[in-house]
Amino acid sequence: MIQALLIDLDQTLADDRSSAAEAWEQAFAALSVLDPGVPHDDLSEVYWRLSNDIWSVLDNAMRPDATAAGIRLEVWKESLRRVGCVHWEKLGAYASDQYWEHRLETYHLYPDAIPFLQAAREIVPVILVTNGTCDIQEAKIEKTGLNRHVDAVLIAQAVGASKPSPVIFQKAMEIANCGPEQALMVGDNYDRDVFGALRCGMRAVWVQRDEHDPEPPFPPYPELIVRTLSPVLNLLPAGVT
Repeated sequence: MIQALLIDLDQTLADDRSSAAEAWEQAFAALSVLDPGVPHDDLSEVYWRLSNDIWSVLDNAMRPDATAAGIRLEVWKESLRRVGCVHWEKLGAYASDQYWEHRLETYHLYPDAIPFLQAAREIVPVILVTNGTCDIQEAKIEKTGLNRHVDAVLIAQAVGASKPSPVIFQKAMEIANCGPEQALMVGDNYDRDVFGALRCGMRAVWVQRDEHDPEPPFPPYPELIVRTLSPVLNLLPAGVT
C-alpha cells in the first residue's frame, strides 16, 4: 500500500520548458535593441545546446558550489562569443539579467497541480523531489507557493545527489518513514524519475504533458502513463476517483 507520494517539479507540476523559452525570447528582444546584428536562430541553437550540456553534466555530478545564476551568465556570454558578437561579455551579462527578470514571471504551475497536491495530502505525505541547484529551484517553489502544498522538499544540490541516483530517493523515503514498495514516484522524465524510482524498488507514474511524448523506451515500465495528475489519486489508499 502506498504510504508516501514523491513528485517531480519541472514539467510535472510546472511548465518549466515554456517558461524558459519565453524568457529567452524576451531577453533576446532586449538584447537585439542594443545589437541588432545578433543572429536569433544561431544564438538560440548554440544557447540551448550549451545549456543542456551543462545541466546534463550537473545531473550526473552536481557541484555544491554551482548556481543557476552563474551558469546562466556563462552560457549567455559563451553563446554570444560563439556567434561572433564583439561585445559578448557586456551583452552576455545584460541578456542574463533580462532572462532572469522574466524567468519567474513566466513560470507557472499546471492548472491541475494544486488541486492534485491538496487531494493527495489528505491521503499520504507528499515530498517534492527535484534536480537542480538550490538558488533557482527555491525561487520557483517560493514563487508558486508550492512549499505550502507539500510536506517536504528535496533539491538535488542540497542532498548531494540528483535523480536517478538512489541516494535522493532513499532520503525521501527516510523522511516519509517508509520502504520502497510503499513509495510512489510521479515525474515526467523517464530516466531520472521513472527508471530511477523503479530501480530502487519503488512504484512509478510517468507524466507526459506533451501529447507527442514517446512510449517507454525500455523495461521496467511505469505503473501508469498520464497526461494529467488526477488519475494518480486512484493508486493511493483511498482510491479517490
